[in-house]
Amino acid sequence: MYSSTRGLVLASTFALASAALLSACNQIPKGDTALSQTEAQQPPVAKIDNVVDTHWGVEVQDPYRYMEEVEDPYVREWFEGQAAFTKRTLEGLPKREEIFERLQELDQGAPYSTSGVKQLANGDVFYLRREAGGNLAKLYMDPAGEEGPRLLLDPESIGEIGEQHYSIASYLPSWDGA
Repeated sequence: MYSSTRGLVLASTFALASAALLSACNQIPKGDTALSQTEAQQPPVAKIDNVVDTHWGVEVQDPYRYMEEVEDPYVREWFEGQAAFTKRTLEGLPKREEIFERLQELDQGAPYSTSGVKQLANGDVFYLRREAGGNLAKLYMDPAGEEGPRLLLDPESIGEIGEQHYSIASYLPSWDGA
């Protein structure tokens, strides 16, 4: 269940990123729209079911708290509707294949991408690195005074084939380097 919900969320996120990319790059010539106004269907609208909590005398409104219950039939239906809308929108994009190929080309341009860099007081550097074409970031340590980084954690090596998928969401090294 979790992985299919995660897939729906990722599809919606990809749609937003694609739309932003298209807007920023201005790749679509004037008059060449993906869907006409009459053809375009709107994504499902989430209901508002406001919950108000009071924290230290301050009222905090949370109109979409029910969305946290991903197993709720209404929430699942909403996510599935978002995914279907995203799919229709992406499939209707002009030059979709050209854009996809260009995104792949850009992704392959660098041998790897680095994120989450943390340097300790002793000079050791920790970071996440995802190889070009790779799906997951791996945790590396580049010890001060030594040559080259050391792989500390490869999420793909955790568990057996066919088991649950693992990835590194965050990490925090011991700040004293011990």
